[in-house]
Amino acid sequence: MKRATFIEYLKLSGTNVFRFFNLQPQSGPQGSVLGASLSLLEKPVYLADDMPAIASNALSVIYGDMSAYTVLDRQAITVLRDPYTSHGQVKFYTEKRVGGDVTNFDKMKILRMSVS
Repeated sequence: MKRATFIEYLKLSGTNVFRFFNLQPQSGPQGSVLGASLSLLEKPVYLADDMPAIASNALSVIYGDMSAYTVLDRQAITVLRDPYTSHGQVKFYTEKRVGGDVTNFDKMKILRMSVS
């Protein structure tokens, strides 16, 4: 989810005892504190700026197992030598195309938002 979406979700709560988010510090060896462990309904939360912000009918939160998303190489790395650089200097332009898609929709749910 996006950081702005995370801030809005922090305002939500269930009963007086149950909270959707767990912001407890994560303990390391010998009782040292490693940092905050952020979880939503017992699953770890990752913030990504690529996700859409909260808006009407926006798909702004993905919940589930991200191993259902597969990233594939679309082609090999292409290298192009720049023929117009000055003598003694060489520029190379490289690019690589990749793609990805969800391969198992049963492992993740995408939450549709409604703003009122």
